[in-house]
Amino acid sequence: MANRVPQFRKPSPNRSAATVVGRRPVGELLQNREQEIDRLLVAEHLLSDYGTTKKIRPIHRLLDNAKQRQIPIESATKDQLDQLSNLPHQGIIAFVQTMQYMPIETMLAQSNSVPLFVMLDSVQDPHNLGAIIRTAEAANADGVIIPERRAAQLTEGVFKSSAGGVTYLPVSRVKNLVQTIGWLQEQQIWVVGADISGTKVYTQADLRQPTCLVLGGEENGLRHLTKERCDFCVSIPMLGKIASLNVSVAAGILLYEVIRQRANDK
Repeated sequence: MANRVPQFRKPSPNRSAATVVGRRPVGELLQNREQEIDRLLVAEHLLSDYGTTKKIRPIHRLLDNAKQRQIPIESATKDQLDQLSNLPHQGIIAFVQTMQYMPIETMLAQSNSVPLFVMLDSVQDPHNLGAIIRTAEAANADGVIIPERRAAQLTEGVFKSSAGGVTYLPVSRVKNLVQTIGWLQEQQIWVVGADISGTKVYTQADLRQPTCLVLGGEENGLRHLTKERCDFCVSIPMLGKIASLNVSVAAGILLYEVIRQRANDK
C-alpha cells in the first residue's frame, strides 16, 4: 500500500488554495462533507505501515476517511512539510480551496430562530480569532463578523486555533462595521458591545433576544464609533489588579451567558 502512494507535488502558484495543518484540524475538515479538499500530504513515516499492519493507529482512521472520500493522498518528507508550513503540522497537511467568507445576508437567512452573532472590531491576532470561532461554534452561534481591513483574516493559523471550527461556523467579512451594525439593527438584532465602561454588568443585560456581541481589539478595545453605534455596552467585572481580559476569554464568558439566559427562558 505505502509503495503506491504518489510522491509530493509542489503546489501550483496559479491555484488559489489554502492549507490546513495538524491531525485534529485535518480530521475535523474531513468530517465536514461540504468542504472540498484537493489532497492530503502525509509524512513518509506515517504511511510506512498503513495498510500493512493489523494495529490501527488514529492516523490510519484519518487516512481511511480520506480514502472513502476519494481524496488523493501523497507522501512527503519532513523537510517538504516544513517548507509548506511554519506551524506544527504533525506530519499531515491538507490542501483546500481558499476558505470562503459568507455574505452577511446569507448568514442571517440561515441563522437560528433567535440569532446569535459575534462581531470583532480590529482583532488582529490570528490565535484570538481562531479561539473565538472555536468557542462561538461550540456555543451554537450563527456566525462571526470581521472587517476587511486592520483585522486577522482566515488563515491556516486561524483554522488550527479554531480546532476546525472554521469548517462549521460561517465567517462574514464586511467593509464597514458601523454600517453593518446599522443594518443588523434594521433586522431587529440587538447589538451589544463589550467594554469596561459598559452601563450594565453582562449578567444584568437581557441577551435572550436576537443578539450580536461586539468585542474590540487586543490593544484598545472597541473603537469610539463602534461603541457609539451599539444599542448598549456591557462590562465584565475585573476584581483583581489586571484591567482587562483576553478578547477570546471575554467572548467565551459572554457567549455562555447567552446560553445560560436562553436555557432558563425555555
